[in-house]
Amino acid sequence: MEKERSRLYFIIRNAVNAGKEVTVHEKSINKHGWKGFGYIVIDPETGAGAYLIEGSGNGAILMLIGVIYMMAALILFITIGASTGGLGLIAAGTGLIAFANFLIAGISIYMAGLMLATGNKRICAAFMSVYAGASLSMLALSFNVLGMAMGQAAGNFFSGFAFSDHCS
Repeated sequence: MEKERSRLYFIIRNAVNAGKEVTVHEKSINKHGWKGFGYIVIDPETGAGAYLIEGSGNGAILMLIGVIYMMAALILFITIGASTGGLGLIAAGTGLIAFANFLIAGISIYMAGLMLATGNKRICAAFMSVYAGASLSMLALSFNVLGMAMGQAAGNFFSGFAFSDHCS
């Protein structure tokens, strides 16, 4: 925490030295288990400004990636449905599995971002594990070499090692 605070002072000092106007809250903010400072930086020449928070980690990038996955799932679902006449979607098992994997990946990474934003790092890591499993299943499906069960099993095994670090 002290390292973050000295980094914040360094950032503010550099902004002031660069001719920016900086306004800092009188007291720290305590929201959803997160405690820190918010500050406003304004460029007096252009009038451009931004409200920033200490540490600047809020999980929004994970949520954006999740939305992109869900949009891809919707496009995939519509494309397969239109090309097969709707009823053929059930028969198009590979397409349905791909749709499900995109949807699961999107929802899980969105939820990981939400959990990171609210400070629930353990739950964030769990959602990242689900995301890893869905992503590896998509990889297995695209190569059509490994079965879906192998991709899911590998995802669940490796996600605890590789992907849970994104939530800390």
